[in-house]
Amino acid sequence: MKFKNVIFLLTILICLGLIGYIILKNNQLQNNHSNMTRNIQNDLVQLESAIDYEIKNKWKNENTVLEKVEDIKEDIDLLMDYGKRTGELTNQQEQNLSTLRRIFSDLPDYSGFPNTVLTETEKKEYEKLITNLRAAGVGMNITYEISWNYLSKAINTLASNYYANG
Repeated sequence: MKFKNVIFLLTILICLGLIGYIILKNNQLQNNHSNMTRNIQNDLVQLESAIDYEIKNKWKNENTVLEKVEDIKEDIDLLMDYGKRTGELTNQQEQNLSTLRRIFSDLPDYSGFPNTVLTETEKKEYEKLITNLRAAGVGMNITYEISWNYLSKAINTLASNYYANG
């Protein structure tokens, strides 16, 4: 009888340990998803700031804008890949990220060379983008929150404005 009680107690302890481990892993996955969402939002704000700075300084260092666009593309790809592998990404989130990725795919790519020069047409694209980012509530000194819901609304507003304005 004593042996059965020990086995039963050990089984309960192992089950509780496994449940605790699952809860911790789930929290870790959710935190990673949240941090990646925060990275995208922060990079969008930094992009708005970089474009604003370049406009005010007559586009003297265009590469900062191009690098920030590249950072955003990488963040989107990372979150989409991570979200699909872990199952943390809903269909709506995947659609939103795909929409955001399409917008940034339309912009000039960073060549990796520090002396890239943007054409006037490309500069106008970025000027259009900064207007649309601000209209979506994304930018320095613009009230925003860090959450998926806010990012989703911003992406939808950005996309509708971006594509509506040709």
